[in-house]
Amino acid sequence: MEIMEGTKDDYLISTSVDKLDLKLIYNFLSTESGWSNGISFETVNKSIENSLNFGVYIRSQQIGFGRVITDFSTIARIRDVFEL
Repeated sequence: MEIMEGTKDDYLISTSVDKLDLKLIYNFLSTESGWSNGISFETVNKSIENSLNFGVYIRSQQIGFGRVITDFSTIARIRDVFEL
């Protein structure tokens, strides 16, 4: 899939999985989210592998995340959205 990116001032939004801070995402989801406390790292990683992901960055530091579960045609569900 093609990587999409957009910038404004010092902010970047990117769909690149390689830019994602998996530890930051896991720590937030497993301890702070309230909707997935206790989730395993393996489950978080698998959910990222099978979704369209959006990382939000300021000066290359990740400050937000969201993912879309989609068939890229007719349906999409937004999940696990947070901003630090």
